[in-house]
Amino acid sequence: MHGRPRPEDRVQGREGAAGRVSIARAAALVLAASAAGGAAGEVAFANDVQSCRVRVQNGAASIELRQARDTATEVTGYVRPLCRAELSVTASGREPEIHAWKDIHATGDRHGVAILTGRVAGLVRVAKYGDGDGRLVLVAKDGRTLDVPGPEHVVQGRWLVSVGEAGRLAVVDTSSFAVTMKVEGAPAGGDDAEAMVARAPVTAVVRDGPELLVVLGGKAPAVLRLDGLSGRLVVEPGRARPEGPSLLRPVEWADCSCQLPAPPP
Repeated sequence: MHGRPRPEDRVQGREGAAGRVSIARAAALVLAASAAGGAAGEVAFANDVQSCRVRVQNGAASIELRQARDTATEVTGYVRPLCRAELSVTASGREPEIHAWKDIHATGDRHGVAILTGRVAGLVRVAKYGDGDGRLVLVAKDGRTLDVPGPEHVVQGRWLVSVGEAGRLAVVDTSSFAVTMKVEGAPAGGDDAEAMVARAPVTAVVRDGPELLVVLGGKAPAVLRLDGLSGRLVVEPGRARPEGPSLLRPVEWADCSCQLPAPPP
């Protein structure tokens, strides 16, 4: 069995701190990781980088996020991947789970991956922006993970509603750690909630008394209600959007940072 890279050869030797890796060091890292069969090379650039690494414990789950930012892009202005990140989750008795993003392009005003501070129903939340494919990765205390469209989300009791780019949405039952509804992909025909979400962007998530409503925009605005028993959205024909701001709040973002504060509930 090949040996692992030495601590001094890893992307970042100090938890949560930013550093720089020289061209030679980055090349050595890639070679060492390749020889070890490890994933460290997945987040290394073959030129100058800024790197970060964060480790978080959640029950039996050990969570590590490593990320590299290509600083050469800032100098040259070339259009190329800016961030590479890898999230690994290990727990005794379970196979490790790896989520890797090799080429994260800036879309909009933010890109990269970050572990959000705090917990929701005992779950660690990992936000990913960029590529036109935002994600929210949830990590349970036993090491299980869920990767759903996101990362902006709202919690209503046991339900977590996560909203991604247009046509992408998921509802998660945090008590059973199961996805009760997920929409992503090509627009679908029909007039049910899934088809409507696939065709129109989510413009707001609001509360109307005890109910949580998802508001769709586009050419045919609509209001969907979260059913508190099934954890699915149902169409509310003719229902008007209630007053009040949207509960969806973007993360206060810093590109390619490994840990950021979660938005207020």
